[in-house]
Amino acid sequence: MALNWMLILLERVLFRRPPTNPTRIVVFKGGNIGDIACAVPTFIAVRRAYPKATITLLTSPGNEGIPGAKELLDGAWFIDELWAYHSHDIDSLAKVFSMWKKLRSRKFDLFVHVPVHDWTKFRTIIRNMFFAYFSGTRSAVGFRVRTLINVFRKTQIDYTFGPTEVESLLSLMQESGIPVHTVEFDLPKRPEAEAVISNLFKEKWGESFPKNLIAFHTGSKRREKQWPPERFNAVAKYLVSKHNARIVVLGGPGDVADAHVVVQDIAPEHVLVLAGTLGILETVEALRRILFLVSVDSGLMHLAGLLGKKTVSLFSILGVIGRWCPYGTGHRALYHRFLSCRYDSPECVRASMEAISVEETIAACERMIEQLRYD
Repeated sequence: MALNWMLILLERVLFRRPPTNPTRIVVFKGGNIGDIACAVPTFIAVRRAYPKATITLLTSPGNEGIPGAKELLDGAWFIDELWAYHSHDIDSLAKVFSMWKKLRSRKFDLFVHVPVHDWTKFRTIIRNMFFAYFSGTRSAVGFRVRTLINVFRKTQIDYTFGPTEVESLLSLMQESGIPVHTVEFDLPKRPEAEAVISNLFKEKWGESFPKNLIAFHTGSKRREKQWPPERFNAVAKYLVSKHNARIVVLGGPGDVADAHVVVQDIAPEHVLVLAGTLGILETVEALRRILFLVSVDSGLMHLAGLLGKKTVSLFSILGVIGRWCPYGTGHRALYHRFLSCRYDSPECVRASMEAISVEETIAACERMIEQLRYD
């Protein structure tokens, strides 16, 4: 790709060749829970490649109050320091200069750029490259364009199927000279988080690891990417009636109203609504105990996949199919392509979600149950 040749040339002009044994590394990765979860195997690969280096994760979820790497990875063994900032921390030239000054004082010898999205724009990558240069870092890697989503968007989405974001980021590290031998995922375990979930499940069902526990998650940052909660309710009713399932509904504060729709008219002994009541580490502990997750494209979906849990996932036509599927095998992805509308419009995204029927979602759940029975 011509744009990447330009980036390679600019890298060589601005930076030295990466050192064999860097001692101070800064990994730059922004994004919310899903973006950070998909990057955890990349963070671990950097740690494995440079076990003696001091590694700082520079990250931002955007606006304050949105969970990100700080909530998910604080205390992780593969990061020595986690430096999180928010939009208001860089909303003036004086604040940006202050950040540069702080970075320069650390004298990093390697800057590892981990793009937020596969469709990160060329001009954003250039901006980040100059940010690395002015921060005083001697060497830098990872500045590449991975997908030109605005070029033939509909054709790409209709006819291609991409590698997952986890695999794409690891490939980027390989291309940058950082070896990747295996895909590893690990999160800090908190005994207090485990205790919270154990107590909630014991109080509800008399056991810490309830049988036939299926999780639901309705939430998405973009409202048009959500599936009608009444349809989730129809699927939940079927699973309770046919398989005597226990249903736990997860999510953030913004998902509470929809979560109660998911469980309406279902006997209380079968359902537990935890949306809006758990922190991210407690949510992770809940995901460790489920049979599988039924969810829209979300951060929780990615966490479930990386924890080894199977998912029935519902996708819009907003991006290349496959890229944002959960990592691992055995997942069931539901989506509709070849729609007669403009794929980047909210109305078309909403139409692609509404095209997914209750019947095909139930069928995917049935196949998942059958698959797990023989795993």
